Order: sequence, then C-alpha cells, then structure tokens
Amino acid sequence: IWSNMQHKNVLPLLGANLAIPQPYIVNPFLSNGNVMDYIKMNEVDLVQRVNLIRDICKGLLFLHQHGIVHGDLRGNHVLVDENKHVKLTEYGIAQVQANVNKNFLSNSNSSVVINYNCWTAPELFIRNEIPTFESDVYSFGMLCYEILYGGQPFEYRDILELKENVCIYKIRPQRSKLSISCPDWLWNLMTECWSTESKERKSLEEVMKIL
Repeated sequence: IWSNMQHKNVLPLLGANLAIPQPYIVNPFLSNGNVMDYIKMNEVDLVQRVNLIRDICKGLLFLHQHGIVHGDLRGNHVLVDENKHVKLTEYGIAQVQANVNKNFLSNSNSSVVINYNCWTAPELFIRNEIPTFESDVYSFGMLCYEILYGGQPFEYRDILELKENVCIYKIRPQRSKLSISCPDWLWNLMTECWSTESKERKSLEEVMKIL
C-alpha cells in the first residue's frame, strides 16, 4: 500500500528490505521531526498552524480517496519537511476498506492492532471495530486540537479510565485550555469532527472546503 501512495502530504516509501530477521523500510529523513516537535521548537502562529492542519486534511483525504484508512492519526505520526509542509506516516495498519471486512479478518491471518489513546474514536472502544473513515475524522479533530493546544488533548491514567471518560462521560478537549486564540469557525469544525456518533461527523470533503 505505502509504495503506491504518491502525494505531497504523504511520506513516500523509498525502499524496503523484507529479509528475516531484521526487515526494514526506507523513508526520507525530515529534520523538523513530527508536527509537535516542530511547534515546540519554533514560533508557530495561528495562520501557520491552520496551514499545517490543511496539509494534514489534504493528505488524509488523498488516502481516503484511495480506500485507505490511516487508523492511528496523531501528532507523532505527522512529519514536517524543510518547506513547512506535513507528511502523513505510520499508516501501516490502515486497511483498504473496500476489500476488507470483519469476516475476511476473522477467517484469515490478517489482523488490525489498535493503539487505544485519546485520538481513538468512541466506537472503536465500544464495539472493538476496525478503524474507519469516520474514526479517522474523529482522530483528525483531536489532532487539530493537539496542534492548537501544543500537547495531548487530555490526560488519563490508563485505558479503562480513557474509555470511561470518552464513551460514558463523553469528555472532549476544553477550549479554555488552548494556548493560542481559536476562532469560532475552527472550534466548531473540531467539535463536529469529534462527535460521538460517527455518522454525525463531517466528511473530509466538507472539512477541506471549510479550511
């Protein structure tokens, strides 16, 4: 999958060695590191942060248009190049949604490993589903907040507490904690992305029009 993804906002695959016991892949080195490292090491104003968010949306929309679910979208998995453009990475667990379903997964050696965290959509906790386009949108909303806030959307002691807070108490990030002024349109966009009900979330096409 990765080798076929050619987009300015998706990290390209330069090569791979699948030999046992030490397989590896080769990607470009980006000196700015991930998007959170970049924000912490530089003075990044609101306009620049929105530009980063827009780039992320472009890359994620490209993946979705090719049937690819990222599955683990968060700041650590978004890199920044020397031109201050982002590159999505770490979508190795993503599935080609048109060709994958639960029956296929249960009747084969294929599996999906979900790294549960505060970017994880509620339905993945509740129904133990594989990541979807809609759950990617939820993660995107949380990532937008992470970029504006400059840190993890909210804290939790363990996965059980996280599941309870997200799914039962429906805890979401607080606007008052943002380290940078957030316009109403952007806050409303984020809250619509992290709606509890997956079908109520905006599509990435809608998000892109707003951005």
